[in-house]
Amino acid sequence: MALVRAINECCSLFPRMKITTKIIHDWIGGMVSKKVIQRVLHNNFSLIGHGKSANYVRDTQRINGSGNLMLNDSLSWEK
Repeated sequence: MALVRAINECCSLFPRMKITTKIIHDWIGGMVSKKVIQRVLHNNFSLIGHGKSANYVRDTQRINGSGNLMLNDSLSWEK
């Protein structure tokens, strides 16, 4: 859970930064292996893209056609 907290802290402090395994690895000072970080990101975030350009977004966000993050429609208060 501490790793998820660190990831959320990084997302909160730098909301426009793309979240990657390398960014989080550097953020926590290399205390956890990249493999573990990748597993936690995969389980708690949505993967966008693949390869070196892959990044993660919170599950409550999605990217619209212009590349901007938007809240997921399923979170609306409408019944």
